[in-house]
Amino acid sequence: MTDTADKNPFTFQDDSPATIDSGAPIPVAVEYVDSQLNELWRDVAEAAQAKGGSQAITTAQVLNLVIRARSYEAANTYVESIERITGRHPCRVIVAATDPTETDMPVQAWVSIHCQLPPSGGRQVCCEQVTVAAGGESVRRLPAAIIPLLLPDLPVFLWWPKGDPFDEYVFRNLADSLNRLIVDSSTFENPEGTLAKMAGGIKSQWPKVAVSDVNWGRLTPWREMIASFFDPPAMHPYLERISRIKLEFAQPPDRHATVNRTQALMMAGWLASRLDWESGENAYQLTHSETSHVPAAHITLRSGKRTISVDIHASPWDAVCDGELCSITMEIGGEQPGDPVVATFSLALTDEQEQCAVSKVGIEGSEVTSRIVQMASLDLADLLDEELEFYSRDTVYEECLTMVGAFIRGTKHATRSTPVSHKVPSGEPISASQAREQRTRPAPRTRS
Repeated sequence: MTDTADKNPFTFQDDSPATIDSGAPIPVAVEYVDSQLNELWRDVAEAAQAKGGSQAITTAQVLNLVIRARSYEAANTYVESIERITGRHPCRVIVAATDPTETDMPVQAWVSIHCQLPPSGGRQVCCEQVTVAAGGESVRRLPAAIIPLLLPDLPVFLWWPKGDPFDEYVFRNLADSLNRLIVDSSTFENPEGTLAKMAGGIKSQWPKVAVSDVNWGRLTPWREMIASFFDPPAMHPYLERISRIKLEFAQPPDRHATVNRTQALMMAGWLASRLDWESGENAYQLTHSETSHVPAAHITLRSGKRTISVDIHASPWDAVCDGELCSITMEIGGEQPGDPVVATFSLALTDEQEQCAVSKVGIEGSEVTSRIVQMASLDLADLLDEELEFYSRDTVYEECLTMVGAFIRGTKHATRSTPVSHKVPSGEPISASQAREQRTRPAPRTRS
């Protein structure tokens, strides 16, 4: 192991009245990370006493959080999001960073401690941050450097903020140590190919790893609003007669930009898996679009003898992320196949009011009702906050992903769940047996 470099590429937030920290990240040889952290804890305790000594300092890690960053700049951005939520999810944060400009850089490490004081007072909760960086061929040594730093008997989360991790050396050599993997499908270079690979390969290759997607989390407000359309008992029969769905997603005007339909596909997959629709061979087709240079997508599904058509189109929209869902319209057919549309339910983002959408319901024989609903855009810290709450698999997401994989691969698939009769607190229509349960957290590791 070579000595660490003198330069420190990582930013550090100055102390504020509400925090006591160890100072700027300190360079240290990887094998001495734990001993250096012990010294930092003593420094933090002395700093607390110097500031009055009235607040107890404690750490109560409940998980290990590994973050993959492809540059120092990206690492600093990710850590800013993590620092907002570690008070609620105290953990040992390990940032696995690479420096593309230094091809001969050996494995190096920096350590620091960050504390957050609850607004109402009480114990100041502190988290340890370890950054392990490498360049060139040394990147292949990152997993071997990271694994000994994981706190034993605590779950290990790997957050992969950008791109597809599944063919990456770092992921494949950390996978056996992981409990959870968090990805973001809005950043995939080959979105549909990667979704199909995830649907077919995760359980077979990494059966112990529960995978989730922050892009799925961005759809939570949409799923809640769609479920609320059918909350009244009088609306229940319409669920069984949906005949056509129209979805619009945001696409940059650049003709060379990646086409990312992941949110629209996951919305279609969610509805299909919840309502027991079947996907047949060659159900997914790309067609010419009259309104965009991006091809439209068409999915043909079945429910018994009834056909459900799903049309996905690109829309010029100032999106929060690539492929952001812009609108959904659900048309309800008559009681017999081929009957005309008798009701329409739609939800569409509006640029007239920030973070709002227009919800419309039109039923034959009644006036169209329209209202403005709040559709707050969740930022990265909010999405991660939600992901770190759960220690078990998200079966709803997994069934949705399986259905999406069947769309893309053109294979037959049907989700045979119990009738849609129960709602979890999120507002999703879902059977009781499929509700996502929160695993009991392991006993935290504490230090005072």
